[in-house]
Amino acid sequence: MKKIILCLLVLLSVIAVSDRAVYYYGIKDTVIQGKLIRKKIKNPAGYNKNAVIYPYFIVLDNPINIIKSTDTEVRNRYEIFDPVYDVPQIQLSFDSAKMEPDHLIGKNVRISGFLLHSNSRYHYTDIIIDADKIEIVEE
Repeated sequence: MKKIILCLLVLLSVIAVSDRAVYYYGIKDTVIQGKLIRKKIKNPAGYNKNAVIYPYFIVLDNPINIIKSTDTEVRNRYEIFDPVYDVPQIQLSFDSAKMEPDHLIGKNVRISGFLLHSNSRYHYTDIIIDADKIEIVEE
């Protein structure tokens, strides 16, 4: 009986994960939507012991799955990235000379860019979006 219950739980978790929207690493003009926030990070790696930083994050409307692309060129470039499932929020990376999103904090936004797996001690989520454009979503 325990084996049957365990099998059912595994099956239900697979079904729940498969209902998520699927996104791909490295695809330009990927669009995600959610609430823009900033988090206080104390003593981040690589900074002095009293340092505090405030990176930007997007809390997604619905968790998503990120997998490898079927596009051969993109797949070869991002082959090292493992799939990540049930992603609730993503850290933003952007050119601060081109955009200043402070006025959008706490608002629902749409962000376009491309998704990467975290690859630095300065990344605080498993997935990063290299953002090209941030716009407010009219409610």
